[in-house]
Amino acid sequence: MKAKIESTDRIVEINSVDTQCNSQYGSGGSCTTMARVWEGTTENGVVFVAYIPLVQCLAANDQAEFVRDLMEHKKPDTDTENAVRAMDARFIL
Repeated sequence: MKAKIESTDRIVEINSVDTQCNSQYGSGGSCTTMARVWEGTTENGVVFVAYIPLVQCLAANDQAEFVRDLMEHKKPDTDTENAVRAMDARFIL
């Protein structure tokens, strides 16, 4: 799939249940991480929301420009705002 995504100013907490999870962020099978909400559209025009906890570029690239670009974000659309509250389990990778 090819898609275009755009960052928003929204940060959400993602809770996961994993019996292997045992770190400084959680133990006993429960971990939490923060993720930025991104709005996207596929090549075929399907609108979606992505929750991305980590983005990076190669060290050889101009990271200053990458950080500047990463800090540019928009307010979430009203339609995708509802998707942040409820997510169909079929779309969890």
